[in-house]
Amino acid sequence: MNTSHKWRNAIQYIAWGSLFWLVIDFGTAGGFRIAYYEKYAPTICVFYTILPVIFSYLAIGRSWDWKRLFAATLFEIVLVEGLFVRNPLVLTFPTLLIGIPLAICIYTPLTFLAQRRIVGESQP
Repeated sequence: MNTSHKWRNAIQYIAWGSLFWLVIDFGTAGGFRIAYYEKYAPTICVFYTILPVIFSYLAIGRSWDWKRLFAATLFEIVLVEGLFVRNPLVLTFPTLLIGIPLAICIYTPLTFLAQRRIVGESQP
């Protein structure tokens, strides 16, 4: 793949990834509460921009396979939900049995839908 094609794919991945983050966050955390977005808008913008850039680099720039991307997604869950957000669903024992699989169900599409949108179904 030539450099210009990689750049175009990376920019598309960032755009689709940011859009997916917005939709998922709207459905899981934000909802129709304007106060939520007023309070957390700077943080949300940073997450919606930086995480797709990182995963664009890994998926497009480094051409990671799905196993490495999934491992990076698991690390992302630990980093975002555990360290930054301090989500009690993934930090306390009884609830983490439900919280971690739920986080995997939420974060995995954020990683792979953008990649599939750009690369297509031909790549495993």
